[in-house]
Amino acid sequence: MLESILNDAQLSSKVAFSIVLLPPNTSDLVFTFSSASPPSSSAYTTFLESHVIHIPWGSSLLSSTNARLKLQKKKNYVQHDENAQLMISMNDTIYETYGGNIYCDHSKRKMQQQQHEHPLDHLGFKEMIQRILPTNNNNNNVVHKIDLLVLKFCDTSVYCDSLSSLHECMENVLYEGYDLIESLDSNAIANVSLDLNIDNLCGAYESYFMDLTYDVAFFKITQLLLPQDKALTSALEDMEYLDFSQIALPATIMDPRKRVHNAIANFERIGSFRTPAEKLDCLLKTVSELTQDSDSDSLIPLLLITLIRSKVPHLTANLVYMKDYTFERNIKTGKYGYALSTFEGVLEYILNAHPYLSKLSKQNVQFWSCVKTGDLKQFRQEMIDHEDAADVHDIQGNNALMMACFHGQTQIAAELLTRQHVQMTRNDQDKTPLIAAVQSRSIDTIHMLLKNSDVVRSTLGSVDSFGNTAVLYASSTNNVDILRAIVQQGNAQLLDQINRKTGDTALHIAARNGGSMNFINFILQHCSNPKITRKKNLKGETFFHLCRNLEYIEHAIKQYQSNVNVVVNQVDHLGRSPLMTWAAHGRLDLVEAIMPYARDYSRVDNDGRTVLHLIAMHLGRHFSFGNNSLDYIIKRMKHIVNVRDWCHGNTALHIAAETTTLASAQSISNAIGFIKALVKHGAVINPVNLRDEHPVNICRIPELTTCLDELHLKRETCYSSIMKYNSVYQYTWAVTRPLIQQHAKDHTSEVSYFIKSGQIGKPDTMRIVSRKLQDFAFLRKELLYEMPELFLPTFSQLSNPSTMDLRPPPLALIDATLATLQSFMDWLQYHPILKHHDLVMSFVRSSCDLQKSVIRDNSFSRRKLMLEKIKDIALATTSMMSSKDEEYFLTYAQEIMMPLKEHYLNVVLKGRHLQHAGLELQRNMMLMAQDTLAASSGLEASDMFACNPLAVETMRVCANVTFEKNHVSPWLELVQVNQMAYAMVDGILLSLQRPFSLIQQRCALRESIELQKETLRKSKTWHHLFSPKEKKKRIEDSKEKVIQNMNDLNHIDGQIHEAHRLISDELAHFQNIHPVKMIKTLKRFAKSTLEMETQKLHALQHNLEKWEEKPLPPLP
Repeated sequence: MLESILNDAQLSSKVAFSIVLLPPNTSDLVFTFSSASPPSSSAYTTFLESHVIHIPWGSSLLSSTNARLKLQKKKNYVQHDENAQLMISMNDTIYETYGGNIYCDHSKRKMQQQQHEHPLDHLGFKEMIQRILPTNNNNNNVVHKIDLLVLKFCDTSVYCDSLSSLHECMENVLYEGYDLIESLDSNAIANVSLDLNIDNLCGAYESYFMDLTYDVAFFKITQLLLPQDKALTSALEDMEYLDFSQIALPATIMDPRKRVHNAIANFERIGSFRTPAEKLDCLLKTVSELTQDSDSDSLIPLLLITLIRSKVPHLTANLVYMKDYTFERNIKTGKYGYALSTFEGVLEYILNAHPYLSKLSKQNVQFWSCVKTGDLKQFRQEMIDHEDAADVHDIQGNNALMMACFHGQTQIAAELLTRQHVQMTRNDQDKTPLIAAVQSRSIDTIHMLLKNSDVVRSTLGSVDSFGNTAVLYASSTNNVDILRAIVQQGNAQLLDQINRKTGDTALHIAARNGGSMNFINFILQHCSNPKITRKKNLKGETFFHLCRNLEYIEHAIKQYQSNVNVVVNQVDHLGRSPLMTWAAHGRLDLVEAIMPYARDYSRVDNDGRTVLHLIAMHLGRHFSFGNNSLDYIIKRMKHIVNVRDWCHGNTALHIAAETTTLASAQSISNAIGFIKALVKHGAVINPVNLRDEHPVNICRIPELTTCLDELHLKRETCYSSIMKYNSVYQYTWAVTRPLIQQHAKDHTSEVSYFIKSGQIGKPDTMRIVSRKLQDFAFLRKELLYEMPELFLPTFSQLSNPSTMDLRPPPLALIDATLATLQSFMDWLQYHPILKHHDLVMSFVRSSCDLQKSVIRDNSFSRRKLMLEKIKDIALATTSMMSSKDEEYFLTYAQEIMMPLKEHYLNVVLKGRHLQHAGLELQRNMMLMAQDTLAASSGLEASDMFACNPLAVETMRVCANVTFEKNHVSPWLELVQVNQMAYAMVDGILLSLQRPFSLIQQRCALRESIELQKETLRKSKTWHHLFSPKEKKKRIEDSKEKVIQNMNDLNHIDGQIHEAHRLISDELAHFQNIHPVKMIKTLKRFAKSTLEMETQKLHALQHNLEKWEEKPLPPLP
């Protein structure tokens, strides 16, 4: 038939390259292939003409392909005439055509030097110019001129109203660029590389230019060709349901669906490419996927199906863009010409054959519709009209029998079985009719298939592309009748089948799909493996990891205590036990079910996360609660509330604080309850992660921020057991978090600190104010001015983060400042006098800025009033103690505090040194673990580590449990408390300086008074030298000076007495608080260290258990 078509002058042409699309075999047209001439009927001739596409040799291709012939460059293009040979390339094989025959020359399989393939192809146009002219300013001029050409095309193309004018505009602008490249020094080009020449530069220039002008040029083409593309798209949509059997595909092609699938995946990307060259490469790769090593007869029908199913828009525009805007490549001949001509021919064929092929597609849709809906009458009529309808497949490869089974149409499936000889029927996913019936959950269809077809029964063990069998699909239905129907047809080991790709057993699949207790028990009763509940799939998951059936979990744990060990200790490849998996999915009812039997919750996954971490990660979603609350769960796990994960150093409190803003109101309420329970049962409220972040600083929900702020007020401080609130109306406060503000104008940062205050249990009294570090220093200064003998910690160790030349300031420095300010405000809060002071109350309650001038005036007035009150007290009344006793007391206090200050300083310095040494050890251990991992991935060491990969994991575990990596630092609080004690002792020593100064002044005054008295007694011997009046005046003056000095002495004695009284009270207060404070700090340090080291031991123990499961290989 092909020969007769080519010899018919009416159907072929000598001046054109003819592509013949073999028409499909139909009942309407019957061809005699042995005939030497085409059918004589005009109807047959008209039908055949629609399957022959003529691609002329003329100027349409030559003009666009050889546009650069104007440059008179020597190109080895093939010239064509009527008797010339045509060289076509396919799959790197050269094919010669002559006299209607195709010959393959295997000696030319690899084309030696393609014009577009060079070692410098990976370089862009600008890189090539820079290599040619690295030190010359001309390289920038060349690139600039090319960019101007781009702008020129974009400006002039706006006025193009046809494809020819747009092509001419593009060609003219490119011609200018070619002239510019031709003007470059050829010697400079040769000096760069022997492979670099004018052709390379022209090709790079074309790609560069076409990429920059793509948005303008291709958009213009799509607009001009929009009617043609709409018609083509409509035609392709009408052919959507064509089958391979309806497009005359050669019988020798055994894997058409696979080829088309791969080709579609590649061809769908053609729209993402911007240059014609890239689109051509995409088209050529698509053609290569379709043809592979077969002859070209299969290309046309396969490409037709590829275009139909890929649904790529603007096919006509892409064709014109590739054909008319490729100037550097030879697309007339060779593999590009072959691919482009075939593509163009198929597009033309789609439009010509649209009426016929769309009719077939519509018939398929009608037939499949009646099969799916169970329309027996229409089904039988379609089977009469089209006998081969049952063999037509849809896009997924389903024939009529598969569709009937998928949709549970038992009667239609039964008729299909009786109408034809049933063979092994499978779709593209290798699913059988029995699998389809199971997925439809039609028990009648399943019984019919198993009863009426031996072939179907033989497929009980058939595996589809997903690794599942019919019984495994039945295990996902939670329908005992379906599972029993299949199991009864097979042997006893049918439920022992395993998915080869996932390792899932029937029990895994049943659990994953919410199997009921009866369904799970049925599987267990019919499985030959008694330990199937402990069998792991390829992800390391046991049945319990996937099971969410609370009734069965409670039954399994009560019946078999060994299951508790599986739930708590059997881990998957993520390092999570079933208990941890349940927590990660928010199944707290399952977590509660295991709690009466489990004792250890210290296991962590591969990222160092505990059960509490996983619960916190689920806070933004729905929880399934049991009979108890979150508080009950956290109370049972309180020994792990301060564990940090290995990736970011986050505690469960950090993760809870990061709850998403998309969470519902109920989820936010759960998060608040979780946070309160954590803090209640011992979680440190202000831990830091590896980024030095506190939980309150990373909150994204205002309700959580408010909750954490209020929990700062309720936290247990070192003074809590000593100082109790006097009444329920007592205000409490805390410095909760910093606020960093960046100023873009002067590139500075400003750090302020929030103070939360209020009465516990009264939300309406809560208030938050913002203060800067200078405000805290001003508060301390004014308090000391008013009462110089107060014991207040110094700020000598503080550095203002705002003054540092870092934007933003380091979080570690801000945290150190925050801790100091918090300790300072805690001291004020529990001080018997200062907690009621007006200045302190306004400092923590007033949201206004501090009126410093007013505060200074008030402090001055109070101080002046106090001094006047002391001055009015009689000397006899104030002399309660001799000066020696006062001096002895103050000296004693000073002598006690001096060594204490030195000791605290040493403790702080040693503690910081130990922290730095531990962090350095921690860092080096992590580097060692990373080097071990790098060594295990090396080629030479891969075999050694492949014997047992636990070696790398063990190093990683050891690195992550070094020092404080996996736990909140117990050293941090200890160092901070000792640093605060040092600042407090330093403040006490400063407060003692004023009484010593007053004592010195009193001694000086006493000496002066005694000297004046002695002078007054001795002066009687020479008073006779003066007149009586002058004598009397001199005596009176001396007496007044004595009286004034005695008044000053009385005033100083009063101040010393008052200072002694205040210092005695302050010292008693300090001695009452300080020992208990240090004892509680050391107790918390010991407890936290014990919990941290215990957690480390558990992590190492769990790792060693893996070594016992998989021991070392024997030595050679």
